[in-house]
Amino acid sequence: MNLDDVKKYKCNDTQLYENPTLASSINLLLDLPDVVYRNQGTKYDSAYGEVLTSVGNIYSDIITLPGAEKLVQWVTSKIQESAPEGKTIEYIKSWANKMFYGSQGLVHAHIHPDFKNYKSDFVAIFYVHIPKDGGQLVFIEGGEFNTKYTEYDESKLTIIECESGDLVIHPPTLPHAVTLHNSHTPRLCLVFEGRYV
Repeated sequence: MNLDDVKKYKCNDTQLYENPTLASSINLLLDLPDVVYRNQGTKYDSAYGEVLTSVGNIYSDIITLPGAEKLVQWVTSKIQESAPEGKTIEYIKSWANKMFYGSQGLVHAHIHPDFKNYKSDFVAIFYVHIPKDGGQLVFIEGGEFNTKYTEYDESKLTIIECESGDLVIHPPTLPHAVTLHNSHTPRLCLVFEGRYV
């Protein structure tokens, strides 16, 4: 498993992601009935335990969310830095994930033969809030969809320690998961997926 293309950045301007307008927008998004009562546990659903995710929701466009403009500009600039020379970026979709105590993310990738013609070139995860003992991003060598990271030998795991304000950009092909969220304070991240054009 080649992790050379995994990039990590730090946003030092907390106002970009701690502003009350963005917080309110995210709360409204995650309070939508389609999110709260989403059918969890489908074939490619990586959410395990108490998790709110707006992935697949028609209103889940973080790019245009009130309060997100300056944060999205910053995220875009960092994705552009990691893009192949001469390429620009095009967002395909974006969503919010909120994890609660005892939850985790099952192993998955963002590319699979069943996804037919769907193609992305990057996944960018911005961590709005990760409390102490919060779930962490973990890449799994040889990881299989819908398994738990704990099913693999530690030698196959690469944990990316992140904190609030961090951005991680990685190829969509890398199997990854989220470690057990052991905090009673929720973990909140925004995910952006797109292509280089």
